[in-house]
Amino acid sequence: MDEEDFEDFVFTFNKAMPTGKSQRSTRPSYETSGHTDKRKQSQKAPKSNFRKAHRDLNIAETKDPVEDRHKQDEKMLKELSDIVGDYSQQRMRALHMSLRQYGNDEGRMTSKETLQALQENSVTLPSLLLKSLIAKFDSTKGIDLEALFRFLMESHGRTGRDSVMAMHKRNDLAPRNDVSQDDIDDDLLWRIESQLIKSHEYINLTDLRNELQRRDTAKCGIIDGPQLKHVCNDLQLPIYGALLKNLMKRCDEEKNDKICWPEFLSFLERAQESAKITCPSLKSLPERLKSRTPIEPSPIDELSSKTRINIVNKLRKKSSLKKPNIVKEEDAGVMASGNNAENHEKKMEIKENGINANVPNEEISIEQPKKEETPDKLDQEQTDHNIEKDGGQSDVISSQDERSLPSTSGDIEEQSSTNTEETRVQDTPSEQLSDKDNADENLKTADETSDDKTKIGAQYDTDNVEMVTFKNGQIVSVDNKEDDDDENHKVLTEGEKTVVSIEVKGKTLSFTTDKDFIDKQLIEPPCERMRLQWVYGYRGNDCRKNIHTLAGGEILYFMSYVAIIYNKDTHKQKFYKEHTDDIKCIDVHSNKFIVASGQYANRKNTAIKAVVRVWRSDNLHTLHVLGENMFEKSIACLTFAPNKDLIAVVDNSLEKKLTVWDTSNGSLMGQEVLHTDLVCDIGFNPKYPDILVTIGKEHTCWWKVYPESDTIQASLKPDYDNFLRAKFVICLTYNEKGDLITGDSNGTIYVFGDGGNKITNFIKHAHDGPVFTVLYHRGYILSGGRDGIIHTWQWGKNMNSAGFIQMPKMEGGVRMLCVSKSSLLIGTTMNSLLAVKLSEGDAPLQGAQFEDNTITQCHYDELRGLTIASTSLADVYTAGLDGIVCGYNSQDRKPTSKVQFKCNQYLCVDANDNGALLALGTKDGHLQILRRNDKGILEEILNRKICKERIDCIKLSPDSRSIAAGSHDSCVYIFSNLPKEDGSLVWEYAGRLQGNSAPVNGLDWSVEKPADGEYILRTSTVAMELMYWRPATLEVFYRRDVISKSKWMTNSVLVELSIAGIMTSRFLKVADMTSIDVNDTGTLAACGDTSGNIRLYRYPCCLSGTFCHSYRSHASIHGIRFTANGKSVMTVGGRDSCLMQWDIV
Repeated sequence: MDEEDFEDFVFTFNKAMPTGKSQRSTRPSYETSGHTDKRKQSQKAPKSNFRKAHRDLNIAETKDPVEDRHKQDEKMLKELSDIVGDYSQQRMRALHMSLRQYGNDEGRMTSKETLQALQENSVTLPSLLLKSLIAKFDSTKGIDLEALFRFLMESHGRTGRDSVMAMHKRNDLAPRNDVSQDDIDDDLLWRIESQLIKSHEYINLTDLRNELQRRDTAKCGIIDGPQLKHVCNDLQLPIYGALLKNLMKRCDEEKNDKICWPEFLSFLERAQESAKITCPSLKSLPERLKSRTPIEPSPIDELSSKTRINIVNKLRKKSSLKKPNIVKEEDAGVMASGNNAENHEKKMEIKENGINANVPNEEISIEQPKKEETPDKLDQEQTDHNIEKDGGQSDVISSQDERSLPSTSGDIEEQSSTNTEETRVQDTPSEQLSDKDNADENLKTADETSDDKTKIGAQYDTDNVEMVTFKNGQIVSVDNKEDDDDENHKVLTEGEKTVVSIEVKGKTLSFTTDKDFIDKQLIEPPCERMRLQWVYGYRGNDCRKNIHTLAGGEILYFMSYVAIIYNKDTHKQKFYKEHTDDIKCIDVHSNKFIVASGQYANRKNTAIKAVVRVWRSDNLHTLHVLGENMFEKSIACLTFAPNKDLIAVVDNSLEKKLTVWDTSNGSLMGQEVLHTDLVCDIGFNPKYPDILVTIGKEHTCWWKVYPESDTIQASLKPDYDNFLRAKFVICLTYNEKGDLITGDSNGTIYVFGDGGNKITNFIKHAHDGPVFTVLYHRGYILSGGRDGIIHTWQWGKNMNSAGFIQMPKMEGGVRMLCVSKSSLLIGTTMNSLLAVKLSEGDAPLQGAQFEDNTITQCHYDELRGLTIASTSLADVYTAGLDGIVCGYNSQDRKPTSKVQFKCNQYLCVDANDNGALLALGTKDGHLQILRRNDKGILEEILNRKICKERIDCIKLSPDSRSIAAGSHDSCVYIFSNLPKEDGSLVWEYAGRLQGNSAPVNGLDWSVEKPADGEYILRTSTVAMELMYWRPATLEVFYRRDVISKSKWMTNSVLVELSIAGIMTSRFLKVADMTSIDVNDTGTLAACGDTSGNIRLYRYPCCLSGTFCHSYRSHASIHGIRFTANGKSVMTVGGRDSCLMQWDIV
């Protein structure tokens, strides 16, 4: 290229470029070099531009300037994204604030100021790229700082940083369902329950149901929203306003203001039943009956007219009887033969507007007379018997009562099974009457634990007593059966076979077995017991300042409701288990013996309050319980005063209440309100123990505590001067000189000297992201943040870096640092507890490395999946909604492996005997299969969506050649490992098992192949169904002779004869059984329920009333399994992300 062509190209290039140094020569003197020759300046500019143009543009082609500019911008964005990807969003926001600080009123600045702002925030750009960037946004008024920053953030948005990807992904995600929808429903039920308790009112669901049925002319279960509001207003429901609106919105599935009123009623009924349990006084409230409410058909209508007249006349004669004040509900007695869920036995009600007979402790029985006696005479004798037994007391029936007697004309129409009546029951326990001519016959008694049933009945000298079963006030069946010993458990013997009938959740189930099998059953609890041996995990995901050391060198932390004291030398744990809900925060007194721990309040059970428990770590004895009926929601943070019997506590109420207590006697010393949205930490100054500092969201405050006058007074606010103030101040600590050290969300560490409020030193951008914890140790500041790096800073004027250590990416960020002897304990945001051996030299982390064994690990999100491997080094596997699969050795009580598969939310897991193959089911209906490779690492070999609903349970066949996955859509999906043409094996979809009417909650494969060389499968559902299948042909298996002799690999189905006694247990009347397992010898059964209790039974357990050992564990149990050797029981608790190991002793 000759000189003339070169000049022509330069002219063309400069004309095409939107900005450049050649254009900057015409703007006013922002440059420090003063005026320069324009010709020289224009001659210098094309040289660098020519190099870039020669690299970016094709000289041989003539292109559109707009297209060239677009391509150049894309090129620049790509180069910038590779550079700014190393900087966090906090760093970029700090840069934005610095740019604004240097900008003028018009948002313009010079290139020198831009360079200075970048240097202050440690943002380094290549000189050539920086010049191009400045030239792009330069104009005659200066550099447009807002446009410059938007361009930088656009390039930052193209980086692959996890925070950026998560931000974009969150914006694109659809609303969460399934598990999250359950959380929303639980919260809605809790709000309705709270409103009922607060208003102390009772919802008449019968009136509401009848009115909604009347308005639902199409009989489709749908009603318009305005109509539903009108009905609720007419019936004066205590649910109104925003709460009613949210409930209607929840029941509007199509989002078209068409409300599913059966679901609406279901929410109200569940909330009211829960409210009755929480507030027993609601049981004494009468139904809010309206005068216009039609009289419901009464069972008394089934009596003959003569019998009713005789009863009325007799009651009128007994004028001394008192009229009852509340409605009394009586149980009709015996359930009809063959009744299912729709024919569930209900109670017989005698209302005040009907015949009022005050027989609170006796039974009213309806029976057919003997043929040799006249009906009138027998009816009169029975009436006399029932009334005179009451000691001569009866009700006086007014003329109004007489007029309100129900009519006997016409047949009574049978109602649907859902049309149950809401009735009130007297608290007086029922007594039983027996006729002296029939004294040897056993009578049924009411269940001690039932809150809503009072069974009454009488027997007379008749051989043919015809028992009548009532449902919703209607006669549904008449049966000639004798009374049973248990209403929910019947045993009928026919020869050598025995039929066991049980009633669970309104459904009658019958099992046929040998008579000897029943005769061998015992109702005593097992001789073995359970003892909590180990708790896996550490709560670091959402809690702070939660690792401490005790006087004996033990490590103190918590998980779930358990405070754990771990001896690292002996590898043993002991537990403080007096908390009634999950622990939120913990601290240790300076004497290293006294511990204080604060807990959450329970949303569903209002009796469980947020309190602080003060206890001794040596004997685990509770000293004081502070703040009963004072704190709200939870204890946000707490701290002991150094060398004093004082403790400061901040709760999580709306106002964030600060209180100070005397731990010697448990008295309140003073209280104050902080008026901030969030409190992150609190601490006393060791040099000035009367000075207290609180930090949080846009909040830092110094407080003066006056123990003599029992007052707290705010004394100082921070003086940031020209320093950047962060939105969140997250953590604090002190050195021995009383200097306050804080870490904030900008990644900056500030030092406030000698108990004052002025900043005396700082470390800017100590972390790439927020600082979660700071620790002062041996003249060094150790800090950890969300970036997963632990930095060491030498204390001094410059605060020079003295080394750092990077945590494994699997462990997330650093939540807490604590020195224990010669080790640094690290709590992570992924709920793991690690240890680093400290250097004995000058810098603590110089040459430091992580210890080989993780102290403990678990999940940070909801944990439901649990399985056992028989012959593997890791014999326990867990899988949670966080996409993490963990392995543990139950004998050594140590974690062995941890791997995360992002974008997977596991609900169930199963493993083969050696743990080399794992099958997992996800929340969105994916089946994932993992295989352990030669290096011992789990790798994915299959990940396929098999259904629209979630997968609740999954099981591998004994030969590991088939997988059965039970879905929430009531189907079981079968996958088989089939051979290909080349001889290799591949997992393929084999089909699905259809026939269940409800979601599957249990799966078991047979041990052998009894069905013509094929395995059989049994399943249970939430509708109390038990079915047997032949997966090879995808058909139901009906051969009872084969089924009765089959043995099963696992025992996870929740409906089965061997656990009939557990299914009818009184404990399961207030909670649902969620999981069950049987030990390897078949002698013990352990089950868990929604109330978080573990119960240990003898196995098999067929008899009703069998005793058990009960233990409190998680808030709700989602999985329970015996280990392969049968010596331990493993449990997972769902939301507490916790794995517990219980030893059989």
